[in-house]
Amino acid sequence: MFQGMEFDSVELEKKKNFYYSLGIVSLLLVFVLYLININYPLANFLGGWDENGLLKRGELNMAAIEMVNERPMLGVGLNNFLVRLPEFQRESQIFWLQPVHNILLLMIVEMGWIISLIFFFLVFKYLRNKKIRKWQWLVLGVIVATGMMDHYWMTLAQNRWLLFLFLGLF
Repeated sequence: MFQGMEFDSVELEKKKNFYYSLGIVSLLLVFVLYLININYPLANFLGGWDENGLLKRGELNMAAIEMVNERPMLGVGLNNFLVRLPEFQRESQIFWLQPVHNILLLMIVEMGWIISLIFFFLVFKYLRNKKIRKWQWLVLGVIVATGMMDHYWMTLAQNRWLLFLFLGLF
């Protein structure tokens, strides 16, 4: 009878220590954010650096869709999005020489629908036959989710290395 009560007090003590630690970490985080905010306003980090960022990304998406419509089957060629971009931004309000900020759209623009569908088929076939752990699904989810908002998984060398490192763990 007393052993059960002793176990409950140990569990209660563990929970109390967890919440105490969580409180300390939260206070430290608030303090660090306050220190950062003194010299660098947090709005720059939370709201983005560019007030026209959404407009620019929308313009890039529209240019990418026009490129796909022009060459849907084979695309414009690998690493040719930036080369062809000025042709599709003539009527644009803002000219921004950047890749489209969506890796799936960038892949379809550069490689076309044929190669992209073959790629997706092979990836799904591989994943279907593989026993994938929860953390691996989490890594894939993070790559896909962040890839929907930026192009760095395909365009920056460091992120390509990181991507291949992650994929090598499968």
